[in-house]
Formats: sequence, C-alpha cells, structure tokens
Amino acid sequence: LGATALKTILNLHGVPGISIQNFHGTVQRSVDDRYWVVPTYHPSHLQRGAMNLLDVVTEDVKKAARISTHGFQRSRAVLVVDPEFSWFSQWVAGCVQRLSDHAQSLWLALDTEFPEKAGGQDESEVLSWGGIAQSPLLRVNLACSTEEGLSVPYVEPYIKELQRLFDAINQHRGWVFAWNKYADLDHLWAHGHQLHNDLVVDLMWAWHYLQSDLPRGLGFVAPLASDFGAWKHWAANPAKFGEYAAADALQTYRCAVWIVGELQKAGQWDIFMRDWHERDALVLRPAHDL
Repeated sequence: LGATALKTILNLHGVPGISIQNFHGTVQRSVDDRYWVVPTYHPSHLQRGAMNLLDVVTEDVKKAARISTHGFQRSRAVLVVDPEFSWFSQWVAGCVQRLSDHAQSLWLALDTEFPEKAGGQDESEVLSWGGIAQSPLLRVNLACSTEEGLSVPYVEPYIKELQRLFDAINQHRGWVFAWNKYADLDHLWAHGHQLHNDLVVDLMWAWHYLQSDLPRGLGFVAPLASDFGAWKHWAANPAKFGEYAAADALQTYRCAVWIVGELQKAGQWDIFMRDWHERDALVLRPAHDL
C-alpha cells in the first residue's frame, strides 16, 4: 500500500520514475522470488480526498485476493526492438495485405518517442510543446495484436516503410489508436507523413468518456486492461528505452481492445465517435490549424 512499501518490497529506492499511479494493479514478483506483489494506493491518500480512486483500490485488492487463491500466469507478450529491416518490411507487408483484404480486420496502435517524452513523461502529460518541426522523432512504436509490440528507430529505410503503412491505412480506411493522439500526429505531420486525422482515434479521450473522474495516463489505465505489468519507469534507463517504447505500443493496443469493448457495452461508443472523435477531427482541429 503506497509508494514507500512499493519501493521497499520491490527494491526500487533510488530508481527514477517510480510512481504508484503506474504500478497500481500490476502484478510483480518480490525480490526474493517468494511472493506475488500487487501494489495499490495507500488508504491515507484516499482519506485525504482521492475518493475517486476507491473503486480502483478495491479492484486492485480483489486482484491480489484472486492471485493468492489461484496463482498468476502472465499473458504472452513479445517486445520487438530494432528488428532487422527485412523483418520489419515483411511485418508492414502483412499489415498492408490485411488492410487490402478487409480493412476492419486490422487495428493499429501507434505511438512515437521524441525528446519531450524521453524522460518518461506520460503521453497524457505531453499537452503542449514548442518547435515541433525542429523536434526530431526518435522512434515509432506499433502493435496490431495483444501479444506483440514493436519499436523501430526513426531512420531510413524504416521511414519509407512507415509511410507505406500509413498510405495503406489512408487508402483502405483502417483504424489507428493512439494515446493523446496529437502528441504523435503533430510530430508525424511535421516530418511529412500523411495520416488522415479522422482515422486516428484518441484512446485517452475515449477513456475519459468511459471514466471521467479518473487519471488519464496510459500507465494508470493499462493495468485495468492488461496483465503486462509496470513499464513506464523503464524510460529512465537507456538500456531499457527500446523495450519501454515497444511496451507503449503493446499496452496502447490492449487498452484499445478493452476501452472500445467497455464503451460498446455501455452504449457509449457511437456517442463518443460522434460527439468527440468526428467533431474534433472534422471541425475543431481544422479550425485550430487555420
């Protein structure tokens, strides 16, 4: 319960980027490999006014109780970092073929890394920045399944393959999901990539439609949709930065599956798409660009 216990039990004192917000509800193994550990907020945090988190803490504790009875088996997850170009080209070709055969069979999670995020800042916090055209893209992260996330450096020849993928999405009207999408799209557009705005759904605001009183960070939401575990703190470790980037894409995809499903069950998906997505893509953003 709380960040102090979290850092002590998992031996994370002194590790930058440790936040209970990004660890709550995740399943970790204790340092001595004896116990499963499920962190959550300290009760005093709720007592000081954060009662909006009460149901989240309750679900975290229920998860711990289930694991104590039934054990835990993490879902399969593969992180592909800096693949050989031939591998990536084949991966893109597979996506293009799926789009051509049936565009709705492919959902693509999209995420980018740029200097403003390099310290591990959550996507939800990157709300404004200067000099976008001069700000280099470091990586582009992609996922098209719940089992694999990949990250490629933003260099040639990967750049041309990325545009081939974007062209196929535009042509066949495929769906793309991103978290705080303009943090990604503005950088991609500034680097000359054409990706139609109305095809990119902002999951951060879809989540806000679903649960408007809770934090909007991907690190906070992901444990509700995925058993991957905490990963945001990897960003501060250069040796883990590629894995962090690939995990961003994987977790975005898993959140897309869960959030869209929850909105559909609540009868809110069509409302969100009309009142937020279409209004933003077709009216508000074009007015902003003028």
